[in-house]
Amino acid sequence: MLKKGFTLQELLISMAIIGIVAAVAAPGLIGLMPDKKKSMYMKSYNTLATLTNEILDDSSLYWTTYDQNNGEPTCTGMACDDMPEIEPYDSNEFSGTNKFPRIFASKLNLVDGPGAGGGGIRFRTTDGVQWTFVVSGGDEYETEITLDVDPDNDAQANKCTYNRDACPNPDQFTLRMDNDGGITAVDPLGQAFLRNPTNLHSATDDKKAADGLAAAD
Repeated sequence: MLKKGFTLQELLISMAIIGIVAAVAAPGLIGLMPDKKKSMYMKSYNTLATLTNEILDDSSLYWTTYDQNNGEPTCTGMACDDMPEIEPYDSNEFSGTNKFPRIFASKLNLVDGPGAGGGGIRFRTTDGVQWTFVVSGGDEYETEITLDVDPDNDAQANKCTYNRDACPNPDQFTLRMDNDGGITAVDPLGQAFLRNPTNLHSATDDKKAADGLAAAD
């Protein structure tokens, strides 16, 4: 009586065929997966843009004060860094260069912070992004914002912004905000993301675009 089944040779041939099919299909499947870092970057950027407008448009938080003698404004935008006595904001904590980043952090779901760190105010949100705000004061405030999209990765080699040779898979991205809340990307990969914000499957194209932007500087 013959037994039904596969011989070892047939199994090896089948496994080889599966391996070939997988090797051919893998690049296409990878292209179908969204770029996690770009997804986190765009989510953080949109959160930053939305909340910045909300905060600066809130006249109880930011208002233009005027000189009583000549009627000229004495401060505009983030340079209006005094804080009124309103809940839930403490005027001692939410004032000076700490004012905007601490108000911003108060509107997010945090796992730690805000606190001093990285030369400014640092905090981490529940989506796994670490934010660092470094604010320069004066009449025209400028804020440098670092997004660490993989803060739990201890591999220090990744703690850098995009460079094709030195840092092809960055964890950190840099944004800059002006006194009126205008936001620009500093690093070339962040700039490439913002030029193609809705396509989250464009890792290869974004890196090519970043290389072109870096070469043009």
